[in-house]
Amino acid sequence: VVMAGSTDQFKIWYRTDTPAEAAASNIAAVAENVYNSLTGLFKKFPLSDALQACNGGDGAIDIYVNRMGKDAALTLAYPPACDATPAWTWISPNKILDPKDARDVFTHEFMHIVDFAYTKGAACKDYEWLSEAAGHWAIDYVYPDDQFEHEMAFYYYQSEFDEPIEVSENVYKKLNGYSDYVFLFYLSRKMGPATIKSIFEHAQIENSLDSLEKATSAAGGLKKVW
Repeated sequence: VVMAGSTDQFKIWYRTDTPAEAAASNIAAVAENVYNSLTGLFKKFPLSDALQACNGGDGAIDIYVNRMGKDAALTLAYPPACDATPAWTWISPNKILDPKDARDVFTHEFMHIVDFAYTKGAACKDYEWLSEAAGHWAIDYVYPDDQFEHEMAFYYYQSEFDEPIEVSENVYKKLNGYSDYVFLFYLSRKMGPATIKSIFEHAQIENSLDSLEKATSAAGGLKKVW
């Protein structure tokens, strides 16, 4: 049986068994705080799925606490769009039984929903690394004492630092940008979190690297900041 719990902005779906119900409760407890924190910074709001087929019955943001693939969680746009589109998320219950893990995983995924609301100036694939990096950066922004994001620092310092940032693929894992949060973490702490907002604003007309260049121009540009 599938049930739905609601918050102001979200409809949270889960199966009425343990541990899914407890995991869904963990998400419900933090969903509005995460929403307010990230939309407050970016001034960008998730797009309604009210006009989409299979939308959960209304325009609320749908979160499915259920494993639907090999990943721990995944946020997907309504096809065929990949930008300027509503999105939905599934999260595996066993990954969010701890309340801190739940809020950190959810923060990463909600950052993707915010990202999907933006238009993109180049092919969507060009921004995949940036999207994952921003998801892990967002954990530090919303919950700076949790340190969940730093699990990926190992991979950055093992080999990612030696790759072009947009390549984001090392010999250990195909991280697709997860470990590159380290650079966004630096930008946010050094220049302020509005720098991350600026990157996404520039990305509406620029490719991912040019977006970094424009967002860091006041500090001398990407090469100098890097």
